[in-house]
Amino acid sequence: MVVASVILVFCIITLISYTRGNLGIVSSGVQTANSVVQKPLTQVVGRFQKDAEGLIGFRSVVKENEELRDEIARLKNENIRLKLQQEELEELRNLYAALNYVPSGSEYTGVVANIIAIDGSHYFNIFTIDRGTESGIEKDAIVLSGEGLVGKVIDSGNGFSKVVSIIDTDSNVAFMVLRDMNVMGIVSGNGNGMMSGYTFEGDAEINEGDTLIASGIGLYPVGIEIGTVRSINFNKDTQLKTIEVEPLVVFNSLKKVMVLL
Repeated sequence: MVVASVILVFCIITLISYTRGNLGIVSSGVQTANSVVQKPLTQVVGRFQKDAEGLIGFRSVVKENEELRDEIARLKNENIRLKLQQEELEELRNLYAALNYVPSGSEYTGVVANIIAIDGSHYFNIFTIDRGTESGIEKDAIVLSGEGLVGKVIDSGNGFSKVVSIIDTDSNVAFMVLRDMNVMGIVSGNGNGMMSGYTFEGDAEINEGDTLIASGIGLYPVGIEIGTVRSINFNKDTQLKTIEVEPLVVFNSLKKVMVLL
């Protein structure tokens, strides 16, 4: 009986030990399998997280670049606007300085106008401005720039006026030499952006580089600057000195003018 009991206890202990051993193997197997599955899964999740972070970073860079392009475009437009404003202020200063050409004591006032059209001429022989009868501009009104004499109005209406410049072949301006106002003559446009003319006297003392001003004979008031003498020749037929004159006004870059009323 005692022996049987001892044998039974021994069998039970052996069975328990064997069972525990198998459970350890099963648990280890489960843990190993779990590790095998979990490792690539962790790698996939990690890679996905990195890709997502990279995509978010790329989108952020793209957005920043777009914002920078917008800011650069805004700054460029602002810079252009400021330059235009500065240029316009300089033009207005020059135009009002043109009133200094008008003799003191005269009753002239000035109206600033913009050139809005050129009538088929590269040299601004005839052009249109954006002021007219509503501003008091009439035919034969004198037109100036900050550099000197531009021309005269040949037609005007509501909101516009047509101006013929001194470089047109039909324009005539009586001049005198600023250095020696006893030297006088006539100049007209010669069709190539310059002016040609002659002195009233064949032995007149006129030199290259002399500045010509309006003599006051005819339409244009005395003292308005016209241009600079570039060449001088003696005409044997007329026994007069012929001259070529470069206008002081740069007509190809003219944008605004002053009309005397």
